[in-house]
Amino acid sequence: MKKSVAVLVLLLAACSALRAQTISSVSFQQIADGSGMVIVDYQLSGEPSTIQLEVSLDAGYLFNTIPQEFLSGDVGESVYPGQNTIYVDFASYANVYSDLVKFRVRSLMVPVIPSTTKVVDETTEIQSFDSESGVIELLSLEDPGYQVGDVLVGNQQYPFLRRIVSVETVRMRDGWFTRVLTELVELVDAVTSGEFIGTICMDPDEMRVEYMAPGVQMSHDRFGYVFGGSLWSGNVGPAHVSVTMPNSHFSYNTCVDVACRVQDLHLEQFKLQTRIPATLAVNVRAEASAGFAREDSVLITTFNMGTVHFAIGPVPVFMTFYLDLYVGYAFSAEVNGYIQTGFSYHTTFKSGAEYENGQWSPINEFTDSFDAAEPDWNVSGQMSASGCMRTDLRALLYSVAGPRVGLRPYMRWEGLAELNPEHWEWSLYAGLDATLGFQVEILDDALAYSWNGNLIERLIAEDSGPENDPPNPVFTSSATYGTVGTEFSFDPSGTWDDLSEPDELTYQWDFNGDGVWDTGLLGREIVSHTFNDPGAFDVTLQVCDPYDECATVSHTVTVGVGTGDVIVTLSWDNTSDMDLHVYEPSGEHIWYAHTSSATGGQLDFDDTNGYGPENIFWPPDSAPLGEYTVQVHHYAGVSPTNYTVVVQAFGWSQTYSGSVGYHGTNTIVTFNPQGPLMARTGELETVEHQEMPGKN
Repeated sequence: MKKSVAVLVLLLAACSALRAQTISSVSFQQIADGSGMVIVDYQLSGEPSTIQLEVSLDAGYLFNTIPQEFLSGDVGESVYPGQNTIYVDFASYANVYSDLVKFRVRSLMVPVIPSTTKVVDETTEIQSFDSESGVIELLSLEDPGYQVGDVLVGNQQYPFLRRIVSVETVRMRDGWFTRVLTELVELVDAVTSGEFIGTICMDPDEMRVEYMAPGVQMSHDRFGYVFGGSLWSGNVGPAHVSVTMPNSHFSYNTCVDVACRVQDLHLEQFKLQTRIPATLAVNVRAEASAGFAREDSVLITTFNMGTVHFAIGPVPVFMTFYLDLYVGYAFSAEVNGYIQTGFSYHTTFKSGAEYENGQWSPINEFTDSFDAAEPDWNVSGQMSASGCMRTDLRALLYSVAGPRVGLRPYMRWEGLAELNPEHWEWSLYAGLDATLGFQVEILDDALAYSWNGNLIERLIAEDSGPENDPPNPVFTSSATYGTVGTEFSFDPSGTWDDLSEPDELTYQWDFNGDGVWDTGLLGREIVSHTFNDPGAFDVTLQVCDPYDECATVSHTVTVGVGTGDVIVTLSWDNTSDMDLHVYEPSGEHIWYAHTSSATGGQLDFDDTNGYGPENIFWPPDSAPLGEYTVQVHHYAGVSPTNYTVVVQAFGWSQTYSGSVGYHGTNTIVTFNPQGPLMARTGELETVEHQEMPGKN
């Protein structure tokens, strides 16, 4: 892989709690003879260890393990404590050197490899490998001595890990031909104890295209890959739909951190995380001959990013990386036309998972930015469009399905357009989904793990035009007062809107002010309602236009209990809390604190919000004989307050008017239905500032 020099820092590896080795005093120098040889000195304390040398050539925190063939000296297995030296053939390894390059010496667990593990070396040629049947054919200079039960580890061309089930070896003129039948095994079958830790940085210039979707064209420039072409064309019901991807862009760099530790035939740790700076720009367009809905996700291309290997002692661990690029879309529109929208996205993303102490933990860290493409359309009615560009990085362990890390930035565009009257509005949302999948049967088939979730979603742009105001709801009521059983009628015909005709609006009613709509969506029609309980009710009308702009208006209607032989009614001219009091012939007092009497007289309800009316009445044939006294009390609110009292008794009716100040009480009238009526108003029986019990 090609590597570029950047500012680098020196990091020292922390040792695992399972080992007592420590590394200090790391230093290095270049031999000044033009050979490119570098000397790295380090101090090892504690027990013998496996030493791994890593070099940072990309950025200060990214280190790559240097392959063993470029190293000599105190490196590899069983290095003893003390002052040690590693010699690096750096010119052959990197063909570049700078004073900014830094090295890291890492102490690893000393590997324990069972004698049954056989690694195919350079003296043996793998002629074929059939992963389905498990048959491997090899040609070697010497008899390899394979036996049933041995675990066979392949090479970079054929990166397999298999257990031999049967073996057949034949002596040939030019060597030994071996044919083995194998089965899949786990890493712990090849390694008793050991670990590998490393970082691989992929070079996007070396990605090899393994698949390209039909109808899609791709080119490569210094900024990345440019895509375009047809995603789908066909019929959706009566509509012929064409979905295209104009001028989409993709650039992707990634480094992968991998760690694995096996202790006593047990997998203790496995970690894989990617660090991805990526820029994606996707545009999608749909054209249709009729109303339509269509959604899909299309695999645009698959890149082979190459096979790399780590080592646990003599046992290589091979990982092959693939990158799948998908474009997803979803469109819907009510009539024919076209919709086009898109977005660009940049992220620095760290994603992956770690298995340790028997538990998986997801890793998700990112910074991001979205830019929206101005939407373009020529349709009417409700519309929606969404698009995404998903990248899935897959790692195959020994050619077997392994970890997968997916990144899915997306946008969702929702719009509405009307041609008559002209109106449009749209909102563009952007978000980021991530997926993790760890199908790791090559490590331990019990460790399957998956995670997916939405990390962010935000509104990034919106617009509308022309300006649309909410409707102006208006209604009239057939009456503002009635009794239980009275049918009230409400007429919304006075409603109007700036862009829509009244018949294009929707009307909805709440008759009792509880916030729950008592009707569905209606037209501009007169509605009727009968109240089953007394009280003051806020009747509310909500009117909405076709663009989801709504407004409400409310009016209060008052419902009394009923009528009788004697009825006393109080109403007033403001929002004060006024109270009606009546003393019946026995002296029993009917008011808000005592709403009914022994003879059947009752106060229908206490209106505390203003205007009234309040009613005290006796049902037919229940009014007692004798003198009744009527009073009005000002409990709270505007002072003074003007009032009207209507007294009805056995067909006789009289109206009284006056005013009363705060906490004042006026005696309105004393009357006897069977004798002469005595009217007393004004100053005769006025009691100022009379305190009354509080109300709940």
